[in-house]
Amino acid sequence: MMKNNRLFDIILIAIFFFGIGFWTSTYTTKKTPGWEYDEEIGEKVVPLLKKIDSLKAEIAELKKS
Repeated sequence: MMKNNRLFDIILIAIFFFGIGFWTSTYTTKKTPGWEYDEEIGEKVVPLLKKIDSLKAEIAELKKS
């Protein structure tokens, strides 16, 4: 009975460390899927939001002229 319990604990610990490794490898790199690293701002941005901001700036310029 004790061996099954210990095996279960080892499996849970392995899953935990695998999850931590996966999380750090995907969310702390500049190559995170769906994100871009913007050199001007110096942080990660979503490309679609960046495009929306640039379009808003263009609309504001067109309204001024």
